[in-house]
Amino acid sequence: MIAQLKLLATGARWALRRVTVAGLTTDDLLLGLEWKTSSGLVSLPMGFGPFVTMPATRRAMYVCIATWPGGRANPQRKRPKKGIVDFLDSALPKPLSEAEYKAAWDESVARTGELLSEQGDDPNYYREIAFRLSATAAATF
Repeated sequence: MIAQLKLLATGARWALRRVTVAGLTTDDLLLGLEWKTSSGLVSLPMGFGPFVTMPATRRAMYVCIATWPGGRANPQRKRPKKGIVDFLDSALPKPLSEAEYKAAWDESVARTGELLSEQGDDPNYYREIAFRLSATAAATF
């Protein structure tokens, strides 16, 4: 897995970095990925995989990476980071009022919190983390 990510990072539009997160004490390897869009924005990909170290909301049968390749298509996005896009910038399936968007956002945050709370985890840890891998993997990075 580490070798594949390092190979990916040799591409001109990719970057891989070790991340530390305030409030999270772990020996696990936290990795952030960045991908530069064709318009020059930095997109922050999410990683998914079959690892027990991954948060419950990012577990999958296979390793995969998903990222937002576009610009700021969500008119409800609050406080975007300059030069950076992520899935919060993606287009909405239908126009939503500010109240509808807030209700959907609040529901999503609550459900994610519920899923992660079973492990004593916090969704805020994963804003810039693509993969959370084992301490054994950390020794190979």
